[in-house]
Amino acid sequence: MPVECRSWTASERSCCFSGSASRSGGPPPPERLLTADLDVLFDSGLLEERGDQVASTVGVSHDAGLLLAHDAGPASGRSPAWHVLGVTPGSRTLAALTIRKRVRAALDVGTGCGIQALLAARHAERVVATDLNKRALIFTRINAGLNGLANVECRHGDLFAPVRDERFELVVSNPPFVVSPAADLMFRDAELPGDELSRQVVAEASDHLAKGGHATVLCNWIWSTGTHWSEPPREWLRGRGCDALLLHFTADDPLTYASKWTDDLDRWLAYYRRSHIERISLGAAVVRRAGPPGRIIALQASAAPLGDAGEQLLRVFAAADDATSDEALLDARFRLAEHQLTQTARYRRGRYAVETTLVSIPGAPLNAHAETDAIHVLARLDGTAPLSVVIERAARETRLDRARLQAAALRCLRRLYVRGFLIRERGQPEATSAFGTQGTVGAGRRDSSSASSSDSARRSGRRRRRQSSLASAAARPDRAS
Repeated sequence: MPVECRSWTASERSCCFSGSASRSGGPPPPERLLTADLDVLFDSGLLEERGDQVASTVGVSHDAGLLLAHDAGPASGRSPAWHVLGVTPGSRTLAALTIRKRVRAALDVGTGCGIQALLAARHAERVVATDLNKRALIFTRINAGLNGLANVECRHGDLFAPVRDERFELVVSNPPFVVSPAADLMFRDAELPGDELSRQVVAEASDHLAKGGHATVLCNWIWSTGTHWSEPPREWLRGRGCDALLLHFTADDPLTYASKWTDDLDRWLAYYRRSHIERISLGAAVVRRAGPPGRIIALQASAAPLGDAGEQLLRVFAAADDATSDEALLDARFRLAEHQLTQTARYRRGRYAVETTLVSIPGAPLNAHAETDAIHVLARLDGTAPLSVVIERAARETRLDRARLQAAALRCLRRLYVRGFLIRERGQPEATSAFGTQGTVGAGRRDSSSASSSDSARRSGRRRRRQSSLASAAARPDRAS
């Protein structure tokens, strides 16, 4: 919401800048006012004269529990180069893909209005925000003050230049990655050829990570028909000693891509032809510095995330650290992360036949298909027994062929595991058998622990029967009423 124009008197030369309203719609409380001399506000471009009135060039947004000042209105071809955007879909995507762990130091490269730095400030002892656009740093300082955050430090400079040899446990960046011939808008145009800006940011983000740290970078990259979409970002990360998850959102032809960013299509398309650009992808690189061997995982995202996807991404990395041979999976104990299961059925000859089963986490970027038979196993995964035991139990209770069920379950669980839907339980479980958890039974007597275990086994049996009923309902075609 832009701040309204109004006239100023001489007595108002020293004023409070606060946007136009608090979250409740009334005057902002005193602690949210940022005191500044009017000359400073004029010099920084936050205020401008319009005849005998003074107008704010600033808009104020509320997002993710933060008040955020930024330039008013969307950017256009007539916007100044230093225009600072508010919260965009890209801002939300980057925030959703950021690993939210407690860290000592975090870095936001190309901070813009500062939303990523302020979000990181909630779980980092200190945050460094860099930007080549001095106006962006002004807004970031204002926004830190508006939100009562004193642990954000702003540094002026290009990309990683202000931090040189420093290391951080968290790095985030939504840089000006657009593949463009223009040099009109600092938040969009990097004035570098092709996808060079994205390459630099992904590579340098990995170099500035402390051991065990994570970086998330939104980026574009160029690739050719007949090659795999992941080849360019794989090359950017090769030999840097980091693991990486490459998430692919979309791939556009030059016309579709240019239409998203500009009205000057002739100029942009001519640039793409000269540069032999065929496809431009949008995605994210989530990087972890964990030492050798430097695994790179490439996954197609179902959609840009809408909520916190950090836990799912951590499970993807955890799965990459584990062996996933049939033997290793059968010996492991798994439980499912919170998720939803969606089935599509087709009506044929008086009955519904299940055609697809999709496992997803609402708002998360990854989903996976599940075989119908495998649902009987998924419904019984509670982390208490090895997968082999769960499969044996499911086969006995559903009267399905064990070999067929195991083959379906292994295919499905491997797919779910690498996409972050399964949690592998560690440590020593209680003694188990195909009939459930057993207590310790002494010679000729039943102690209190075995009685408790028997009660637990009876409850577990009832739970498994309910799970079996639910799984059967999901797995079998229902007759039309």
